[in-house]
Amino acid sequence: MIVNFLIDSRYGGPQMILNHLKNKISNQNKTIYFDKKNKSFFFSNLKKISKIFFIFDIFVNLFSLLLKKEKFKNYDVFLIFSLVNIVPVILGIILKKKIVWYILEKPDLVFYIIFKVLNFISTIEVICITDSLAKMLKIKKYSTYFPTIDHTYWKKKNRLKKKDKFQKILCVGNLNKIKNHIQLIKYLEFSKLKYKLTIIGKKLETQRDYYAELNEITKEINSKSFNKINIYQNKKNKFIKKNLENSDIFILPSLKEGLSIALVEAMCMETLCLVSKPSNHSKIIINNKNGYEFELNEESFSRIFKKINTLRFKNKEKIIKNAKKTVKKLISKNIIFEKKIIDTLLSNHQ
Repeated sequence: MIVNFLIDSRYGGPQMILNHLKNKISNQNKTIYFDKKNKSFFFSNLKKISKIFFIFDIFVNLFSLLLKKEKFKNYDVFLIFSLVNIVPVILGIILKKKIVWYILEKPDLVFYIIFKVLNFISTIEVICITDSLAKMLKIKKYSTYFPTIDHTYWKKKNRLKKKDKFQKILCVGNLNKIKNHIQLIKYLEFSKLKYKLTIIGKKLETQRDYYAELNEITKEINSKSFNKINIYQNKKNKFIKKNLENSDIFILPSLKEGLSIALVEAMCMETLCLVSKPSNHSKIIINNKNGYEFELNEESFSRIFKKINTLRFKNKEKIIKNAKKTVKKLISKNIIFEKKIIDTLLSNHQ
């Protein structure tokens, strides 16, 4: 039996991966899922106020879980999502459970050191979302897993059309600082090109100030220029797919990223993709071949964006076709990995 820990109640890539794995193992094992909204436990999250409370959160949350440790006796495997989710790793070490730690993001130095220490003092089976992430963490023994997306669903019905007067741009991701929407808007304004930007994401309780600033900038641009920005919250796949159908460009401007599911879906939908260098940590985008990469500065973005704006129709079509081929190759490779990951989770159960 497996207990899943993803101490993050937002819905995004990690949630999709968790749900995908749970569907794969649900017929063979009982699973239970803990996050911040779990009614059985109190989870402290004071670090949203200030990073200095991080250590306090660790001790409070560990103490809270240990008080209910009887609940975990019947679980053989602790499946833990995210490098920053260290409390259940410590709990698993204390209770001598099998730990499978799924690393989804590039770490800061502090979390890198914590990861190396925990991995040294205990036998932890590590899964990384990309090989490049594992190499950065200097892990010798690991598995790679990216959930297979339904490429038959993420398929564009309409053929490419010649561009209109405005570039139709789409961003998908929770509305937080890491996704870097505000900086993207500043880059777009600096480029002096006309655009219509659609942002699909979720407003986060921990990012109220960021959302307020994003909303203020959006209102100002919409009232003073021909450019248009629309923000939509809590939208499902059908809405995202419709917007990918009607978009010229998908942009991922993140400050850091593992491997964005939204990016893979956009590539599958044959939407031209433009990504920041930090969000292309997986190197899934190869510049000028299946998309474009830019540095996080105005000059780099403006140069690449203007290049995209002048692409010939045939060149654009070649790039987006290559992007879809990249995704299909990723999916075919992942079928082999998926059985290995499921076997890892199900092995050595009582």
